[in-house]
Amino acid sequence: MGFGAVGLAIKTMLIQLLGVNVLLYYNCKILKIRSVPYLLQQVKAISLFILLSYLSMRAVDLISCFRYNALFSLILAGILYGIMAFTMLYFLPAFVGMKKSDIELVLQKIPGNIWKKERSVER
Repeated sequence: MGFGAVGLAIKTMLIQLLGVNVLLYYNCKILKIRSVPYLLQQVKAISLFILLSYLSMRAVDLISCFRYNALFSLILAGILYGIMAFTMLYFLPAFVGMKKSDIELVLQKIPGNIWKKERSVER
């Protein structure tokens, strides 16, 4: 068919999606819980990130001076996507099945970050 690298990427994603959902089904069967909420959570999260990637791509395309430089467009779209994804995760963590305290705990473990809370020294 001649899809090349794009075909390989699509095949890899489909195999990964199939494998994860087979494991989800059997885990839910063993735990005697419903798998439908977890499937819906996957659809919600994947849809969100696809939308963010499309929006970042369109935003870079709207800036006409970057349209002809593919590498710079890719880098700029990636940075914009990262900012949008981080912002979405930080302010709406429930959309991907997390709590804000989970995200803050991860951010505190990053060395030298600005989110570390100062610990008061008890004497």
